[in-house]
Amino acid sequence: MAEISWIKLSVGMFDNRKIKQIKNLPDGDSIILIWLQLLCLAGRCNDYGRVYITEDMPYNDQMLATEFNEPIATVQLALATFQKFNMIDVYENIICVLNWEKY
Repeated sequence: MAEISWIKLSVGMFDNRKIKQIKNLPDGDSIILIWLQLLCLAGRCNDYGRVYITEDMPYNDQMLATEFNEPIATVQLALATFQKFNMIDVYENIICVLNWEKY
């Protein structure tokens, strides 16, 4: 994949229903920050929204906690929240940002 150096964020991002609901959760601000960091990781991989260190080494929650400098419990809550809101899916242990073409 060709390297990219940016992702697209809508100026109305914080008006999105899902983002509003997530922001209102306990640790909502941290979860939103993790979402933005996850989008940036997906952009670095530039593989249709998939997030991994290498194709043979997917991130796990502990690795993401280290990468994002967040407590593992917050990362686990964020990932569960993103799955609940259909923002990510996990295929064969690889996180995939859904609707990646928007970004």
